[in-house]
Amino acid sequence: MGVSAVLGQKISTQTPELPFGITPPERSRSIYWEGWKKVEIPFQFINGLMIVEVELNEAIPLRFIFDTGAEHTILSKIDIASLLGMRYARKFTIMGADMKTELTAFLVRDVNVKVGRLFSPREAILVLDEDYFRFEELVGMEVHGILGASFFRQFVINIDYKDKIITFIKPRHFNIKKRKYQDLDIEVYRNKPYLYADMNMAGDSTRQVKLLLDTGASLPLLIYTDTDTTLTIPPNSIPGNVGRGLGGYLSGYQGRIQSLEFSDFQLGNVVTSFQKSDSIHQFIALNDRNGILGNQILKRFELVIDYWDEKVYLRPNKSYNDKFKFDRSGLVILASGQDLDKFTVQKVIENSPAARAGVQKGDVIVSLNSLPVKTFTMENISTVLQKRVGKKIRLVVKRDGKRKRFVFFLEDLI
Repeated sequence: MGVSAVLGQKISTQTPELPFGITPPERSRSIYWEGWKKVEIPFQFINGLMIVEVELNEAIPLRFIFDTGAEHTILSKIDIASLLGMRYARKFTIMGADMKTELTAFLVRDVNVKVGRLFSPREAILVLDEDYFRFEELVGMEVHGILGASFFRQFVINIDYKDKIITFIKPRHFNIKKRKYQDLDIEVYRNKPYLYADMNMAGDSTRQVKLLLDTGASLPLLIYTDTDTTLTIPPNSIPGNVGRGLGGYLSGYQGRIQSLEFSDFQLGNVVTSFQKSDSIHQFIALNDRNGILGNQILKRFELVIDYWDEKVYLRPNKSYNDKFKFDRSGLVILASGQDLDKFTVQKVIENSPAARAGVQKGDVIVSLNSLPVKTFTMENISTVLQKRVGKKIRLVVKRDGKRKRFVFFLEDLI
C-alpha cells in the first residue's frame, strides 16, 4: 500500500501483490557501502510522503517513494526502462486497485540500484507498462516509482521525521538506548511489517486490530470494515475516495475514531479512512490485517524498524500531540501541466462549503485568497484548506473559458 496528495484526503496508493504462482523478485544478494556501519539518506516529506533519490543502472537521479508497505521496488515510467535498455525477464498480469481491472507489469532482473552510499548490483524490480500511479497529479512533482522493502529489509531502519533522515544500519552494529524508546513486537511477512493496536471506534468497547506499518501511505489510518463484524463506519463519516492504487481510485468513507493505542501511546480523535475489501483476492493479500497505519501517525515518532528481530521502537517527537487535520473545504484537487502548476478540481464533496458556493468538478483554479495559484504547491494548497473553522476562502477558477469567483468559509466535514 502506499500515496496521494488529493486535497483533504491524504490518500494511499496500493502497490501490487504478485499473482499466486509467480516467483517474487529476488532479494538483494549484497549491498555495498564502502565499509560504513550505517548510512544516512535524506528524504523530502511532501504531502505526507517520503521521497528519496534513487539511481538505476548508474544513470540519472530519479525520485522514488520510500515505502515499507510495498514488497517490491517498482518503476512506474516504462520510458525510463527503455532509455536504460532494461530487458524484461517476464511479463505478467496484476490486478488493479479495484481488484477487477487487469494491468500489465514486467519483471527486470540484475538492476543496479543506488540510494546514497547504498549500492545493490543485482536487484530485481517491477516495471509497469503504463504509469498507472500518475504520481505527479498527486504530489505536484515528478516521481518515478516506489522503493520497496525488498531493497532495504536486510537493514535496521531508523526514520527521523523531524530531521528528514533515514538511517540504514547493519544489524550487527545496531544498538539502541531502550530507555528512550517504547518497543513493540511486530510480524514481518513478505518483507512488510505489521503491528497490533487497540482501537476504540466511538466510545464503545476496544478491540485489537492488526495494522500494516506503511510509510507509503500518507493517511493516518485506514480500516477494512469487512475484516471484522465490529469494524463499523462511525456516524458523521462522509463518502469519498479513500485511496488511489494501480489504475484508479478506491471508494469508501472518511471519519474519525475515538482512540488508537499501541504500547503506552494513545492517540485521540484520529482521522480514519474506511474501505470494504470486496474481493477474495484482495482479502487474501491483506495477510489477515485489519488496516494500515500511515505517515500521518508515524510522523509523530522517531521510528526504528528492526526487520531481523521483528521489533519496532518508537519515541515521540514534537508532533506527537498535534491534532489530526482534515480538509475543511470539500475540494479534491489534482496537479497537471508541464510544470505541474495547473490545479484542477477533481471532485467536490456534496454539501461541503465549496459545493454550496458553486465550485464544480473540472474547474481550473486561477487564484486562492488573492494569490496566483502558480505560487502554490499542492502542499501549500492543502494547508490553506485545512485552516481553522470559519476561515474565509476566496477562490477564482476558470470554467468554459470564463473566470468565476467564489467565497466560502471553512467548516468541519467530519
